[in-house]
Amino acid sequence: MAAVSQYWSRHKKNSPHAWFKGCIFQHIWRERQHSFSLGQNRSYRLQHITYLTRILLDCLLSHRFDEALECLVGLCGFCRRIPELFWRTGSEVLKNRPGSHMHMMQFLKNMFVICVPFKTELLLDLAMYLVKHNNDITEAQELLTSKLSQKPFMSSPVLQAYAGLFAYIQWKKCKHKIDNRYLENDDHSDMDLTGGDNRTYADLKRQMDFHGKKALVFFVNLVEHCGVWDIFITRQVEMLKYYDMADEAKSILVKYKEKNPENPNSHRYLYYFLKNECASKEELCAVLEDLLNVDPTSELSKDYIKLAKHKNDQSNGLVNILGALFVKLDHAACQFCVTAWKKIAAALTQFCAAHDTRELKIFWDERADWWPQFHFRLSLVPNKDHVSELEWKLTRHKAEAARWLLGRGNPFTQAVRNQEPQESELESSSSHRDTGSPRIRKTVDKEPCSPRKRKNNDDRSYKSKRRVLCGQVLEK
Repeated sequence: MAAVSQYWSRHKKNSPHAWFKGCIFQHIWRERQHSFSLGQNRSYRLQHITYLTRILLDCLLSHRFDEALECLVGLCGFCRRIPELFWRTGSEVLKNRPGSHMHMMQFLKNMFVICVPFKTELLLDLAMYLVKHNNDITEAQELLTSKLSQKPFMSSPVLQAYAGLFAYIQWKKCKHKIDNRYLENDDHSDMDLTGGDNRTYADLKRQMDFHGKKALVFFVNLVEHCGVWDIFITRQVEMLKYYDMADEAKSILVKYKEKNPENPNSHRYLYYFLKNECASKEELCAVLEDLLNVDPTSELSKDYIKLAKHKNDQSNGLVNILGALFVKLDHAACQFCVTAWKKIAAALTQFCAAHDTRELKIFWDERADWWPQFHFRLSLVPNKDHVSELEWKLTRHKAEAARWLLGRGNPFTQAVRNQEPQESELESSSSHRDTGSPRIRKTVDKEPCSPRKRKNNDDRSYKSKRRVLCGQVLEK
């Protein structure tokens, strides 16, 4: 080590490159490790790798890609032990060095021999690199299509999905050209597309159908494989709808929803498709209920509330609306959602006007110990003169909800009412029954409880609670 230090001190001033010390260290350690026995040689080799990998990480973080490349050169002898790390790091370095296209291509081809378990990922990396480098998908599409005929890649659903995506892009380009031709000739209604431009139009239509059929062939069994295929399924459905195969498109979306029940997008895609196909309100409600079970804060909760209002059984629909709103407001992300508070205040007013407030116990039992501190603290009541109109509307809607849940004389509602004129909405609604829920009479001056805390007194599920409540309402 003393010799290394002396060598550095003699040459570092004459070196124009800051990386000179690292290269000298690398060179000396390589020579040094060959002169020791096997036991000690292993120790020197590990120190050499540790040193280079630390500098490589620093170079990548600071985007010094030239120096990172020199580190990779020093680690070439160990790439078989860490093939995935070497491949991903090398690809990132070469992509960010100008004029390294040929080196990149050669590097990825060489890595095919080393990274045997990652051949599919390597092929996709190469295809995406070609798309970025050429600003065109032709070469990448040819690459994937040629590889899909080979045995290692033939059964890869990922490669088939991307090959179908490239074919879809070509289909979309042809479709866009045809649409533009219609728009250009729209002002000339007497012009016949099958006349002088017959050959051009026919060629475009033939090309579009060719790429469309090709894409659908690649997409055909994609939904059968487990995985998140959002970007591919939507393209497949778009083409099926274009070719008047709506039933096939619906079956694919239904199957994708069944395969991915935890993926909110699988429910959204089916809902939007059914909505465009003018499906029944009951079918749309069923899809949205499944979506809200996965994502209670979804923006489509507004659509669910509108659909539930028009149910034949209005009492059941109102219970469903309250259930969806309560679950949505359980989440901190919706704590200041004006629309949600406005709707729950209106729903509570409508429900309590027709039923006893004690029937809210079904919803309130599991929230009574934390909602007052989470939503109805006195510290959340602002000064009316110091906030915007929207913020004050939010506070008024929360006060109206608190009046039904905590009783008319609760501190939160009273604090809001003290800042309102007598003709306010809170006063005008005093004709309704103001007997608050008998379940709780908690103060709202304590520290807020965790919104995830739940009481476990009732072992029945949330849906069974709603059914019980609906039964009580219908009996009346």
